[in-house]
Order: sequence, then structure tokens, then C-alpha cells
Amino acid sequence: MAHPDSPRFQEAAPKGVPIVFGPLGGFPLENVYVHFLGGGGAGITGRYYNKTTKALAPLSLDTPYRLADIVSPIPVGGGAPANTPSVFINSFVSGRIYISLGTGLKNLGHGYQPASADPNDPNYLIRYQYIEPTVDGSGMHINMSYIDCLAIGLILMAVNAPHSSNSPLDTRVNTTQLVTAAANAAIPPLANVVPSPQDILPSPTFARVLPPMAFHDANNPNPLYHDWTYYLKTTLQRQPIHIQGCFAGSQAKGISPAERLTSQGYDYMAIVDASGNVTMAAQKGSGKANPTCGGITGNGIGDQSTITITFEELNATNGIYGCDPGYTWSYVDPHGKTQSGTTSSMTNDVFGWVVGDLLAGLNFGFPGSATFFNGTPIGLLSSTKWWGGTMPDGTVIDPANTPAGRNLMFQNAQPNQPLNYNTYAASLQGKATAYGFSLQDRLGQVLMEFDPAIDPGSYLMIELNVDQ
Repeated sequence: MAHPDSPRFQEAAPKGVPIVFGPLGGFPLENVYVHFLGGGGAGITGRYYNKTTKALAPLSLDTPYRLADIVSPIPVGGGAPANTPSVFINSFVSGRIYISLGTGLKNLGHGYQPASADPNDPNYLIRYQYIEPTVDGSGMHINMSYIDCLAIGLILMAVNAPHSSNSPLDTRVNTTQLVTAAANAAIPPLANVVPSPQDILPSPTFARVLPPMAFHDANNPNPLYHDWTYYLKTTLQRQPIHIQGCFAGSQAKGISPAERLTSQGYDYMAIVDASGNVTMAAQKGSGKANPTCGGITGNGIGDQSTITITFEELNATNGIYGCDPGYTWSYVDPHGKTQSGTTSSMTNDVFGWVVGDLLAGLNFGFPGSATFFNGTPIGLLSSTKWWGGTMPDGTVIDPANTPAGRNLMFQNAQPNQPLNYNTYAASLQGKATAYGFSLQDRLGQVLMEFDPAIDPGSYLMIELNVDQ
């Protein structure tokens, strides 16, 4: 690897994205560590300035890098400024960047990811937070997620990138305020604080707040948050739920028949029975191939289609909270043959998208909502009209002119009914542009993107928020 002062280094301009760490919210460089985990089979390709060897070195997965040791005296590449802790990434697909305080993460490697709720995990008492980047030929694509843990407030900004989208992704309150709000969403309040309720910030022993998705216990899937019994078996009885919109299509491998992947409109009415099971029935005109929806051509699934989801699947940790239940689907194909199947989790086809609308709506509290929007109860609106997008007839619903766009969600959609929405995600609303549950991207705004090829000199800045 060339020395950073050599002409060969200065002439090289490989495609990639610089990342600069800081400001650090008052935490010393010596106390902040960064790690790159995941990235699929390709891993990570990139470089950093090695303080010990005084030369550029390749980045490695599953390695703690202390920020004090990766301060480069000259830019590591692209628009990264000198004398900052920084790295340059050429490729890193579907990876995670973990930031920890006080010490690096332990026992990394072999596909390991920290298990935030497991007292036996080697990193259980370490305070850490992650973000999810993909760096590829089209630049940086990154989101901020508080789905698995909440420990450090972060701010992500595309610097020198006027053509970026959704920059910054920020935390708008200090970290103590953020974690206190999330801790009070638990039952009882603060029961979700690790290692104990007494360790809530500003305690120096605070590690994290545990969200609903931190738990995977079949006997008690929601030990610190409400389950979905009341919403499904009481509120939504005799309350039809209208799921309607456009499926853009999919190029997913291993899914057949092909009608499931075609760009098409969908229109279903969902009914919840007394046992909390959901049956979704296609309405006339649903399942028609529709180029307005996307560019995947072929036949749609048609309007002789049903989807069923059991209460047990919806109430499991991976159900409404995790947005990944199993379900059964069926339809009559263009040749008059009935096609059917049962999944163990969400699939990347029209059925997965339809079920996703329902799950996102339940997390937000839209189904069954009696709160009025433009003269109509929110619960009577179709799903695309909850958050915006394209209808099957080509009508585009402006996200700003929806209940979600007017902040009529969570407790505002279900006033005085805290059992009818995701209280953890609600606690973050207005405080951070981050995922509180996995289908929060129905609202957009949570994926930041930019490309140094379009905005030369641009880079990602990762800032740590102050604790208080």
C-alpha cells in the first residue's frame, strides 16, 4: 500500500465514499471505537491511515478501530479533510458500522452480531450503536436504526453533497432525552434499560435501551411491551381495513409463479375475527398488471386472491413488532389454476408488500382509528392514503397531505389507546429520523443517499450526539 505522501497515492482516485467521524459529543477520541461487520460474502474494501505504521492500510471486518488511531494527517481520499478520524470505503454492501464507547467490541468474527438483550453476550455491558450502510457503484446508501438497540444518539450528514437525499438523518434531542423517552415506553417504565433501570442515563454504567425486537421468546414474545391482543381482538372487531396501492414489482430470485413479481395494483379488504386472525380478500380489479406501478411486466395475480395471518403469527416478536410474520396466500392464475403457499416470513413479492401495508398500519395505529383526516376517519382510508404514494389508477397521493404527513399517527391516531400502536417507535417520533420498526420506510425519509461521482468532494459525517 502506498504511503499517503507518495505521488502514486495522490494520483489514485478510486470510486468510493469517505467517512469522517466527529464531532463526538464530548467523548474523547481515545474512548470511541468503530467496527465494520457484515457486508455479505464480499466483505469490505477500503482503507484507513494506520497511526502505528504511518501508512495506508486496508480496512478489515470484525476489527475494533480506536478513533484516536485512525486520524490521518492528510485526506484518506475523496473530500475527507485531513487530521480527522476517517476511512475511505470502496465497497461495503448491506453492512453495519458499530460505534462503541469505552472499549472495542469483543469476540468478533464468523458472522457474529451483538445480541443486545442476551446477558451472556460478551458485549452485553458495552454501550454501542450501529448504522446500516451500503457503499456500491452508485455511492452511499445509509440508514440509522434504533430497531435492535438504543444507546447513542447519532447524526448522519452528507457533506458537500447538494444532490443528496434525506440529509441529514439526525437526532434532534440529546441522548439522555431520547433514551428516557424510549425507556418510558416499556411496561413497567425503565424495565428495558440495560443493565438495570437504575442505570438509565446519565449513569456512567448505562449500556442501552432494549426495543421490542430485542426479544425472541416463544413463551413470552413481548416481555417489556404490550402485546397485540386488545388491538386485534377488541378494537378491530367489525372494523374493515382497506389495503390498496401499487406494487412496484420485484426481481427476487426463487419466487414463483412469476405473477407474484409483476408490477401491479392491489386492493384488499382485511377483516379480523374474534380470535385475532386476519383474512384479506382481493376486491374486483385487484391484481392487474400496471405499468404505472413499475417496470416489471407480465400477468398480475388477479382478483381471486386471499391472504390469511394467524393471531399467533401477528402477536409473536417477529409479527407486528418485527414486521416479519408467516402467512398463507392463494390466487387463481391466468390459466384458471389455483396457486397457494404458506410462508414462514415475509417474501419479496406482491403478497409481502400487501401484508407489509397492514403491518406498517398496525404499528402506526391507523386501522380502526376514529381520528378524522380531511373529514374521514383515518381507519376508513385505504393504506396508501395513510402515508402517500401511487394508487392503482395512477393518482399520486402527496405524503404531506396524509395522516402520516400531518403527524396523525401513534397516539394521535389512537388517543388514550396505548395498546393500539407501537409505543417504542412512538417514543422516537419527532426526536430522530431513524427506524423504530422495520417498515417505517413506508413514510420515506429514513434512507440517506449521495454519490461522490455526482457531488465531487462529498463525504459522510457521523456525529455523536451529546448525552445531555
